[in-house]
Amino acid sequence: MTELRQILNTKQKVPDFDGAEEILKLATNLGFPVQKIFEVYDKDEDCIITIINSVGTYIKDKVQNIALLTLFGYKLFFGQEEVLSQEIRRNVTENKITLNNFAKHLDELSPKFLRKPRFLRGSETPYRLTRLGENKARDLIKKILVSPATTSNPNETNTSSIKNLLDNSELWSACKVSFGNEEYWDACSVAFRHLEIKIREKCELTAEAYGVDLVTKAFSPNNGLLKIPSCAARAEEEGFFFITRGIMQFHRNAKVHRKESMRERDAIKIICYVDYLLDILKTAEKRTEF
Repeated sequence: MTELRQILNTKQKVPDFDGAEEILKLATNLGFPVQKIFEVYDKDEDCIITIINSVGTYIKDKVQNIALLTLFGYKLFFGQEEVLSQEIRRNVTENKITLNNFAKHLDELSPKFLRKPRFLRGSETPYRLTRLGENKARDLIKKILVSPATTSNPNETNTSSIKNLLDNSELWSACKVSFGNEEYWDACSVAFRHLEIKIREKCELTAEAYGVDLVTKAFSPNNGLLKIPSCAARAEEEGFFFITRGIMQFHRNAKVHRKESMRERDAIKIICYVDYLLDILKTAEKRTEF
């Protein structure tokens, strides 16, 4: 305990600290020196806890992980069972993470990892961890401390596993900002516009051709400008034409002309399929016979 008191006195300027024993116990259980805990938590003279390192790929992951770490930090340092929503929000913004869908992300943690009063919402809503929530927070701390690089880039957008799935880097460059901001509907809209651009480039058409008109000029089995070499029969050519035409009618038009909400997983499926179509487009050849 002497070493711990010296660390607390030096790093945190707190002469007496009720949570010292719990911090020492946590560090011992995790197999890290006590100093490592302060690579996750910072505690100022006003007894305010700030998360200075976290993990997460998606914005949702980051928000949820910071929420768990915040709740666990206040319990660890002060024995405080409940933390107000506004304090969790402060920690999220301190880490340069957007507050879009903040309440929704926290609701997804309940009731398994955290609890709140059933009908209470807003900045004064108190949250508390469940036993599973505490265990998850401990696992997060361990994951942060064993990571080769614990400091996240605040300017990094929501580059997730979807980036690794895509073969066309230009597609990801086009839609990553909207995707990173959790604007999944807009991300898909941008992906379809990118597909249109690539079709026009392949056909050497102007911007006046778009949507159904564009794919008809490009892929119509009767007089389309492009032919897909992998199509072994006219029926297959028709199939690809109908696929691209249907995408423009069902997906592209809806995304461009109105605004709706969309789940992250659905956006991933759609963008990955656009990526697949771009791969096929790369193989397309100019049609020489009609």
